Amino acid sequence: MSISVATTDQRQWTVSRPAAKAMVIVAVAAIAVWQHKALASGATRLGTVSPSFVAAALLAELVSFLALAEVQHRLLQAGNAPVDRRSLVAIDLASGAIGATVPVGFAFSTVYTYRQFTRRGARPAVAVWALAVSGALCVAGLAALGTAGAQVGGLGVLSSPLGTVVGASFAITAVGILSALMWLSRSTTRLERAARVVGGLQASVYRMLHRPLPEEAWGDAGLFALDRPGGVSLRVRDWAGLFALAEVNWLADIAALALALAAIGAGVPWGGLVFAYALSQVASSIPLLPGSVGVAEGSLALALVGVGVRPADAIAAVLTYRLITFWVLLPVGWALWARLRRAPGAPA
Repeated sequence: MSISVATTDQRQWTVSRPAAKAMVIVAVAAIAVWQHKALASGATRLGTVSPSFVAAALLAELVSFLALAEVQHRLLQAGNAPVDRRSLVAIDLASGAIGATVPVGFAFSTVYTYRQFTRRGARPAVAVWALAVSGALCVAGLAALGTAGAQVGGLGVLSSPLGTVVGASFAITAVGILSALMWLSRSTTRLERAARVVGGLQASVYRMLHRPLPEEAWGDAGLFALDRPGGVSLRVRDWAGLFALAEVNWLADIAALALALAAIGAGVPWGGLVFAYALSQVASSIPLLPGSVGVAEGSLALALVGVGVRPADAIAAVLTYRLITFWVLLPVGWALWARLRRAPGAPA
């Protein structure tokens, strides 16, 4: 029998996380009170949005999901686990709904996607690798866009001391992630270690749910083995294609934001839009509240105001954008989760 003893850091995190959530809620409420006139003005404009621009934004968001599914498809195929693109889009939407509504949603959605991959024939190490690489490519893609957006928006590496710090940070992050991915993928041993990390994450999630760990999660010593002893083989042009698709994933979402601005009749700040979007994504990626509700809207609205959008326009555009990319997709994701759950052999 083993006894679990919480470390000081764990106890501090247990105490500080609710405090951090409370501070975020207070901050969001304070901003809402401070900008209540702009918020009310922006909300009233939702009834005048252009349906054609909204439809175009929905199409752009679909392109974003298709690009992500294509990244995952190519990665799984490289590990001898071809999963059809249609299933991957459904899995991504369902996983997004889980991550947006369940406490500690990132952990639950990651484990859910991992199990869907393994149920469709992916070895655990390949499933972990595909998840890690697709996520890391998206981070690298956002960092590259942040670098480009900073340069266009006047905060580039050559524009000012602040631009040097901001642009160089984004660029170093992108290059570092891509280099690490290529290094990791060449060694089965490294991939096995990554697989064990996610296996431990899965075990933790099931303990939180007080549910028994599925038998397929733990097997014999060959569980983490790959068909290719030298790791997953991808050429430089394959990595370039994956990175390009990761950029399409972000650019399509940025297009949805631009179309949301157009839908409420506001001008699109092309010079600073990408940089504002990248900054808001960094802020909303901190998992304090489910779906980053309030945080995502507030950070994006502030970023848009910072690049010249009027507060009322920024709020109306952000509400429209979040309606299209979050609230509309939430029930779709849960409906697909229910459909995947009913599929033969689907994980619970």
